[in-house]
Amino acid sequence: MKETIQTDLNVENQEAATEIVVEKPYTFRKLGAEDVFPMVAIIKKIGIKEFKAFFEGEKLEAIKAAFSGGDGKNNVEQAGISIFLELLDILLSNLPNCENDIFLLLSKTSNLTVEEVRKLDLGAFTEMIFDFFRKDEFKDFIKVVSKLFK
Repeated sequence: MKETIQTDLNVENQEAATEIVVEKPYTFRKLGAEDVFPMVAIIKKIGIKEFKAFFEGEKLEAIKAAFSGGDGKNNVEQAGISIFLELLDILLSNLPNCENDIFLLLSKTSNLTVEEVRKLDLGAFTEMIFDFFRKDEFKDFIKVVSKLFK
């Protein structure tokens, strides 16, 4: 499947439209109950406990202080960047722990074998992950799971 993405680029102050054609060698099936367990295993390995711990104790108080005034917009921007980078560090540190799980999940939910998923070029693999996250069933799964944490 091919998808055409049109982007606007500002090249030396000249507006130019560029078409990027992304070759998608995969299709996804509808997600179902059999996919819950691999997704939960991946979420756990990504470091959900570390994310939770990040927002407790002193960190939570520092975040609240940064967003409750202080020296205004600059303080909020700095806090936001700091939070993003720390959470990204948790995610990237734990991502290798679930490499095989991710390849297997993408294979089980698509028309590709594990080996075919592993051999995708970087652009197609990244697009495949984003397409998986954009699936309506995945969004529904996250909405239901997030209710448990309220």
